[in-house]
Amino acid sequence: MGRINFAQVKAKGERQESLATEPEITAIPIRSPKSDEFFRCDPRLEMSMALNILTLKDEQEEFLIYDDVIDAIGYETVIKRKTIFVCNTMNNSLFVSTIPLPDDQGKLNQWHKSAYQTMERAKKNWIRRQADRVNSQYTIQVAKEGICPDPKWTEMKLEEVLEMAFEEYIIEDTSHPVLKRLGH
Repeated sequence: MGRINFAQVKAKGERQESLATEPEITAIPIRSPKSDEFFRCDPRLEMSMALNILTLKDEQEEFLIYDDVIDAIGYETVIKRKTIFVCNTMNNSLFVSTIPLPDDQGKLNQWHKSAYQTMERAKKNWIRRQADRVNSQYTIQVAKEGICPDPKWTEMKLEEVLEMAFEEYIIEDTSHPVLKRLGH
């Protein structure tokens, strides 16, 4: 037996942990899952919703837009109805992801159809999603069973998550600076 009593010197996380409260979320990004991360999609029905979204492709920004603003300005090409999904990474970081709903004819392009399928799979398993540009779809890799921890779903209501995610990205009236940039 050596001279050092390792049970006495081994660093314990409890001392530091006892000082801290639960981590508090200060921002929720609006983004697609990254190709190198495993993620889960919150499976609870009340944690997704269809919303009016104005997308600025060049800036990769998405804005909630009120119905009466849409009626006043038009812009059907940049405004889409999208389903919002609340997702979680392995390090317990929330993010919100959006996928367009079918168009007026009920059509969904191949990318969007594939994206919906990945979200459905992510409700059950940790997955990593990667773009297959040749076939215009996403491929997924499912994490091996029993290795990944169960996700910790947020206790926030969907409305609270969306308030935080879209805090700076809401178009409530026709005087919004984004609409001015678009030439309205």
